Amino acid sequence: MPEPVAEETASGISTLLKLRADYMDLHDPGMWTAEIIAFLLTELVPWKVAQRREDSVLIIPRLAMFFEYLEEQGQWSRSSMPVAAAHATLEGLELDVLEAADDPSRRSMSGNILSYAVEQGLDLGDPDVLNAYMAWYNSLPHAERIELSDTGRLRRPSRPFDPTANDEDSRMPPGGSGGTPKAAGGGSAFGPVVDAARAGVPYDGGARGYGGLGAEGSFAGWDDDAIEEARGPLGDSWPAYLGAPPQNDDREFTPEEMLAAGRDSVFVQRALAILDLVGEGARVTSTGALTLRDTQKLCDAWGLEPRKLRSMWDRPEIADPFTTLIEGRWLEGSVTRIYPGEGLAPACDPEEDPDGFRMFVTALLTRHFLSRLLSASYDGGFSGLPDTAFALMKAGSAGGLDMPDIHGVLRSFSDDELASERMMADFWRAASTDLDLRSLALSGVITRDDRHVAASCAVLVAMGNAMEIMQMEDLPFGEDDDLDEDGYLY
Repeated sequence: MPEPVAEETASGISTLLKLRADYMDLHDPGMWTAEIIAFLLTELVPWKVAQRREDSVLIIPRLAMFFEYLEEQGQWSRSSMPVAAAHATLEGLELDVLEAADDPSRRSMSGNILSYAVEQGLDLGDPDVLNAYMAWYNSLPHAERIELSDTGRLRRPSRPFDPTANDEDSRMPPGGSGGTPKAAGGGSAFGPVVDAARAGVPYDGGARGYGGLGAEGSFAGWDDDAIEEARGPLGDSWPAYLGAPPQNDDREFTPEEMLAAGRDSVFVQRALAILDLVGEGARVTSTGALTLRDTQKLCDAWGLEPRKLRSMWDRPEIADPFTTLIEGRWLEGSVTRIYPGEGLAPACDPEEDPDGFRMFVTALLTRHFLSRLLSASYDGGFSGLPDTAFALMKAGSAGGLDMPDIHGVLRSFSDDELASERMMADFWRAASTDLDLRSLALSGVITRDDRHVAASCAVLVAMGNAMEIMQMEDLPFGEDDDLDEDGYLY
């Protein structure tokens, strides 16, 4: 491994060890349990480490390398979980780490401000660069400062910050993985890190944080054949990792197909079950959720995996259709109770009124997709657009969609690929799309079996309707300021 990459990897591990020591009172570098790993990577790191979202994918392979080093050196604590179990825990947290990196609520206000700086490629260790950035932030209008400190993003800055004005040396060095990193002279770069941690002194290996900027590279981690095939009518805009574009994406669906899709939709079935549960009226909590008793009834009826419930909002399988029913006025209410409303289209029985049922299904799914398009990613919105829309098109085709093995692709990257800004940006696109599809499957909107994804014709029609509304009304993606309090467009 090149020396800058080794120093960067070692410095990143040093940051993790310092976080453990400062906030978890853990001073033995060889002490690791599932709880320690999960809290460190999904809570402490997002809260305390300013890094680009795509760079968060480097934490898992780097920590895996560190675990291997500890085992090889006989420094793995006897009180720790088995090393193999620790590696399995890391693999299971890969998507959680990505989600945490994209969630501004896990960062402080200053953390969101600094995360935006890192997104621009700035080296926060350079006082001149940091001072210039903070001067720019303080010069922004009040509303933009609030947006940046709350979300870590700035959609339309009145005066964009120009990262190219900074010297190239101020950018973070490239990251990487693949074998225990070697320091200058051939020794392991982890040795000084462990020594510093045990002695309780700072590690001064040189590199800082989790870098990701480096040499340009082509994205070669996915299905190579698909790269050549994915040159259909959409040209270069179609993501190669989705395979070839569908051939008949503009065909019209028959009423019978739409009716069958509505009957089979888990999301529609759950929405109807919630309406039945509410009946003439039901009590809600102070947060507007169904009571725990009613929530548990639905969990039992739907065979959802049992787990401790604190609120309906802990179960997106219930919360997502419930929220859509509220937004579409199928449910209305006061502070303490909800009642059935008129809705965008009346809910009806598919056998008694097939045409009415088709209208209900289309309205329900369109309202759901519209909410996801308008909401920010940390608030249930899509994070992988436009790729997510392309993925749904492919999932609705005859053969469905087979997503790449996100975990496997990351583990297969070479040092040069991990150091490639283009490579990691493309990987982040695919990972974000994968998260969107997993969320839709959890809600029951689409079906997913391992990596195979399928979407019904009702889903395709609803997504198309929602996209058309966004374009006709000139609505911005990723925010919901253009909905009134009842969920209707102004």
